[in-house]
Amino acid sequence: MSVEELRRRDPEGYYVITVKRGELDRLGEIIERVKVEEAGELVFIRTRSRSIAKLILRKLGRMA
Repeated sequence: MSVEELRRRDPEGYYVITVKRGELDRLGEIIERVKVEEAGELVFIRTRSRSIAKLILRKLGRMA
């Protein structure tokens, strides 16, 4: 996911970021402020806040 993908939201108005289960450790306390949905090896992080979505992407190294 990149900045371009932050322009789109799901039908309920959430930014959705897909991560592997092992990457959750890198997010620390941010994970408490978002909705987390697990689906096998993938985890979907949902937030309505664009700034939190950007922060998550920076911590994961997907955005400068």
